Amino acid sequence: MHHPYQRLTVCVPGTGAQFLLAASGHKLFSVNLADGSVVTQWPKEGPNEALEEKEVVAEETEGPPSKKRRLSNEKHEDLPNIIHMVVTASQNHLVVVTAEDKCLRVFEISPEGKLEQLSQRNMPKKPCAIVISPDDKSIYSADKFGDVYSLPLVPTAEDHAEFQSRTKKVVEPKAGPAAHETTVHTKANLRSLESQLKQAQKGKPLSKPKEPLDFPHDLLLGHVSLLTDLLVTTIKPDESIEKPRTYLITSDRDEHVRISRGPPQAYVIEGFCLGHREFINKLCLAEPGLLVSGGGDDELLIWDWLAQKLVNRVNISKAVQKMKHNFIREKVVEEDVEMDGSDIRHVPDEQKIKEEVEAVENATNTDEKLVEAEERSVHPSAGPPTESKIGKIAVSNIWRFVSPSMGKSHLLIAIEGLPALFHFPIPSLRTEKGGEDIGYIPLPSNILDITQLRNTNTLIISVDNIHEPSSTTIVDSSEEFKPRLLAFELVGEDLDGGAVWKPQKDVDSVLLDLNEQNTVEWHEKALQTLLYSVENLRKRGAEEQDGAPEPGMAE
Repeated sequence: MHHPYQRLTVCVPGTGAQFLLAASGHKLFSVNLADGSVVTQWPKEGPNEALEEKEVVAEETEGPPSKKRRLSNEKHEDLPNIIHMVVTASQNHLVVVTAEDKCLRVFEISPEGKLEQLSQRNMPKKPCAIVISPDDKSIYSADKFGDVYSLPLVPTAEDHAEFQSRTKKVVEPKAGPAAHETTVHTKANLRSLESQLKQAQKGKPLSKPKEPLDFPHDLLLGHVSLLTDLLVTTIKPDESIEKPRTYLITSDRDEHVRISRGPPQAYVIEGFCLGHREFINKLCLAEPGLLVSGGGDDELLIWDWLAQKLVNRVNISKAVQKMKHNFIREKVVEEDVEMDGSDIRHVPDEQKIKEEVEAVENATNTDEKLVEAEERSVHPSAGPPTESKIGKIAVSNIWRFVSPSMGKSHLLIAIEGLPALFHFPIPSLRTEKGGEDIGYIPLPSNILDITQLRNTNTLIISVDNIHEPSSTTIVDSSEEFKPRLLAFELVGEDLDGGAVWKPQKDVDSVLLDLNEQNTVEWHEKALQTLLYSVENLRKRGAEEQDGAPEPGMAE
């Protein structure tokens, strides 16, 4: 089985032709959606193509002044995985984030869909979200340590000159903690402070001096919690203001949605949207003034974000339970058909379905108790989520879908580890019974990412072909071919006003070669970490009560 495509996006770089940009592990493919041909594969040949060539100055005074040296061979699995991709509004540039080297890479997109890397900039911490400024001139990069940076998309000579003029010398850190007994409020932080004081008494520095970034950038704002998502929008706050204002909307693990002004006043906090009980993972602007936030709660929260006012709570747990019940029902039918060897679909055995559901719930509860007991004795390191978390909801992404032909807008939701794409009409967000309108597209495997083809009602959906459906840890042992990319089209509405989606066979045929494309090798643990990390944001008992360190905070 081939590595799945963990990230997707579409670009139209100038000729009118659409190109699918698909990331599989560390590889990036540009595919012409007219015929399915691969226009560009990055890195081009071997693994070394993804790494820049460095200048090595010769020590000898005689001979050539410099030469280029290719970096030493590295295994493909050691190359950094692609975790984020954003295309600029002009469709001429692609910004990519690679995980292990914490690198922002900017590619130029030719009218023929070819990709050429223009720059790579290593950030101090791994970016967790990136957006492009409304004028296409800047990249806003947020990392999980709470900082948001602004970087020029394509730095000019003036950018470098201005940056050099204000760069200051790095100051050595003092051999002592900045905190004090009166400024810490939890037992865990107090123990950490005592450890730092002992280290300072020995004359040892608490940390190494930070290496300054050697490229133009600005630090816009910071959170004291693990930052999870970032949006940028330009809007008129009210009719009395003539010019639109730019705002930065950020979310964090500690249930905060923060509204800040855009640069150069990003230090001004307009307010907070508070109401989540669990971590927030994703933000989405359903309408210019309507914000949707989701994460570890059973609900999506709907906000009038300019007023920091909660408009509605949309429960998604009922739709998730319905999807799981139907999934088990189909599984029971398939097992019965296999047992008697016939092709006739049987009437589902409701008692058997009930037993299957109870078995899953009982196994989940037992596993959770074992995990909690282990956490009380040993603080767990961050890693891929266990199967015991199957009963909890973790929203992995939220998208706004607009039908150009029907003029209807829908909210699309992905739940981590589930083989379904949930959807409901955006006008229902303001109604008390909004959760009753939620439908879903059943998928053969767990959903990873989606992208909408321009000026169409068609979605391309990426799914996990490695793990069993509804599982984040069990590898599928079947030898049956599983497509990694699927196409669906919005064809209309049912009698209740719900969206009707059907497979788009024409696009599926175009994706055939890409589905069969041999991409990169995969390893189970690394793949779980790459695909399923949202549930790790959930706080454990000790963290909620004692302020223990947050998981997943590795650089």
